[in-house]
Amino acid sequence: MKARLVAGLIRLYPSRWRAEYGEELAEILRQRPLRAGGVLNVVCNAIWQQLRMQEPWLIVGAPLFVWAVVFWIVVLAAPVYATHIGGKPTLVGVVVFFGIGYWTVIRRGRGGGRAAMKLSMIVTLPFFAVGLLVLVHAMRAVTEPAGSIGFRFGSSVGQGQSDVLMILVVGPVMQIPYAGLIGWVGGLAGRVVRRTRRLPQV
Repeated sequence: MKARLVAGLIRLYPSRWRAEYGEELAEILRQRPLRAGGVLNVVCNAIWQQLRMQEPWLIVGAPLFVWAVVFWIVVLAAPVYATHIGGKPTLVGVVVFFGIGYWTVIRRGRGGGRAAMKLSMIVTLPFFAVGLLVLVHAMRAVTEPAGSIGFRFGSSVGQGQSDVLMILVVGPVMQIPYAGLIGWVGGLAGRVVRRTRRLPQV
């Protein structure tokens, strides 16, 4: 039982960390009694190491992906499926993509544009999936009052289909190069800081 618990705790750490320190930590945990406080300390340190060593786009993208999934669950589970979607790129989006590019280059020395593109893909994936359901007529979109768009499960075609397809299918694809460009600019800023401060790669 204890061996399984120790193995599970070690697996919480990033693979690079486990390769260097995993055996040492496992040996320490096997020799000492595992109380609740000690387990909590190991778990908290594992979370910190994940944040410290994981890719920035994944750290930011994972919770945003969960938010997008919950958003669509709430929208589609409502008695009247209606929501405002789409729109022009916001300042928040620009800041996030710029920040991911900057953060990635500060930590890795390269890849700011690619990191922002990966973030864009993971966050817009749930929107893209709903758009594909509309495209294959598994769901239909109907323009609702006040400019919102309602969604109904079913194969019949409603008004506003083309607008929804543009927003949910074409939009995420078109956003990828846009995110890459903003991330690349953020990466340039990161390179300037790295050269000024001579930061090592993490």
